[in-house]
Amino acid sequence: RQEFIRNTIKYLRKYKFDGLDIDWEYPEIDKDRRIFSLLIRDYRLAFQKESLLTNRTRLLLTAAVAAYRPKIEISYNIKEISPFLDYINLMAYDYH
Repeated sequence: RQEFIRNTIKYLRKYKFDGLDIDWEYPEIDKDRRIFSLLIRDYRLAFQKESLLTNRTRLLLTAAVAAYRPKIEISYNIKEISPFLDYINLMAYDYH
């Protein structure tokens, strides 16, 4: 996971992105749900560390999540991930 995060930061900086939006559809078992929470936490901590070490603006971290409440409840631990995200984007399309 750490190597993946390091490579992501290099890519984001190289191509002058201002952050990362993670769209994980959908972690539905407890293990995957927990891994997603850890991934979000680790990204945020790495973004903060990279910002301090390089004196650059911290990269933004956002997540695109399901808009359907039952799907949210089985897919994400919002209390775990929300402190580490700058924004949470609801995928509120195709509801017609």
